[in-house]
Amino acid sequence: MIPADRYDPKRADDLLFYLIEELRRTMSDRGDLEADWLRYERVYRARTVDQEKDFPFPGASNLVIPVAATDVDTLFARLMGLLMEPPNLWSVTARRPEFQQLAKAAESFLEWAQSNELDIHGPIGDWILELHKLGTGVLKQRYTREMKKVYEWRELDGGQTWQQQAVVLLKDKPAIHHVRLYDFYIPPGFKHESQAPWTAERVRLTWQQYMNRVKAGLYIGSDRIGAWFFSPPINQLQQELDRISRYRASINKQMEFFEFWLDFDIDGDGWDEALLCTIHLDSQTYARLDFNPFFNQEPPYSSARFMRDVNSFYGIGLGEMLDHFQEEITAIHNQRIDNGTIGNTSMVAVRRDEKSIKQNEPIYPGKQWRLDDINNIKT
Repeated sequence: MIPADRYDPKRADDLLFYLIEELRRTMSDRGDLEADWLRYERVYRARTVDQEKDFPFPGASNLVIPVAATDVDTLFARLMGLLMEPPNLWSVTARRPEFQQLAKAAESFLEWAQSNELDIHGPIGDWILELHKLGTGVLKQRYTREMKKVYEWRELDGGQTWQQQAVVLLKDKPAIHHVRLYDFYIPPGFKHESQAPWTAERVRLTWQQYMNRVKAGLYIGSDRIGAWFFSPPINQLQQELDRISRYRASINKQMEFFEFWLDFDIDGDGWDEALLCTIHLDSQTYARLDFNPFFNQEPPYSSARFMRDVNSFYGIGLGEMLDHFQEEITAIHNQRIDNGTIGNTSMVAVRRDEKSIKQNEPIYPGKQWRLDDINNIKT
């Protein structure tokens, strides 16, 4: 946290309410786009809307052809192979002759770090999948430190044992994270995160994760924010995503925070400082107010677009490209099956006293058509 004598409390309050207003406006402006993303998620899943169709007859074909998923998964496999399979992914060139050996050593270290330190296969895989599916992918480069109280036990020589409980540093390394597109915010009108006045990320934490950050001195406000953990607000977007994945939580056990990266004159000296501000939207409280901890003073995000939209930060993905093709191919396929079903369905015409056939008469194998004149049946 920024020491109390290094910033102006009035300017900090103004910044808090500015960020809250900006975030809510951006959420509202992005509502239609998020609705499109949810549709592309359903297109990718290729699940039927209804369990049973009753048009053009009960039990009609109800298949969905996964056109989008087939293309997304094919390109995903190819790009993952291209990026992750080569053993010499990293290339370091010495700019001075005396650094030749150092360049080779740096390449070897980066190869080791890729697999053992960064473990980038998972984040890169999630990033590529969302990039293809929704058109935009976001990665976050950060440094992680995690402390935990653990029980340690050792067996010593002579049959003796040694044990203790201690707070140890479990993680202390750089890390690459995939940021879900639903959780990344940038104000409209900016095509790149480096051009925007701020960027924000939704961060979900359990009570234990939040308190660990409080104990580590990263977060504050547990006296005010803590009350919200007993009944966290319902996030409608997250609920819809959970419903699509068929794994919806009956009880919400995570609280949402929003991590802002921006430049702002927090001390009123006329110079903007690079800041990291984490806010709790519902209680309108700071969870963290700190200087940007990175050497380059830039936000730690990198983004890519599948197909560029020259007027937007967000790109065009295969979900949008193949949405209508999948709908058309699915309709044609189901019509072909239904037509075959009707063409191969045997029916019986029997005489009846009442006349005519009702509109929208259901058709099914073995149906009896009760007609005044059985010669009315034609094939």
